[in-house]
Amino acid sequence: MIIREQNPQRLVLKSTSPFSPTTCILDKNTGVARVIRQLLLFLPRRIELPLSKIADVRVTETTDRRGAQVRIPLILTTSGRALALSVSDEPNAVEAAAKIRDFLEFRPSAEKTLELSASNLLSS
Repeated sequence: MIIREQNPQRLVLKSTSPFSPTTCILDKNTGVARVIRQLLLFLPRRIELPLSKIADVRVTETTDRRGAQVRIPLILTTSGRALALSVSDEPNAVEAAAKIRDFLEFRPSAEKTLELSASNLLSS
């Protein structure tokens, strides 16, 4: 993910995937995190959640359909759900997660590999 905007009140990141671009907007003025994802030619889907509901930001490693290892940044909510910030490999996923944690003033968490399951992913 690349940083489009960064200041003390707002952080905007955009995924590097050309086929399913995702934009993540964290805004302290409104207290809202907004994720906007578009898959191919479909209309963009928006997910909003209060910043206060974000428990952590981590990176998951999983295997794609071709068997390649991919790294995806995830927002973890206080209810235990996960919101993937990309649907493809992000070469700088660890840096993106660190930027979001810094913006939200989270203490650094130990990097752990998370297992993805359909039951804990927020629908997009």
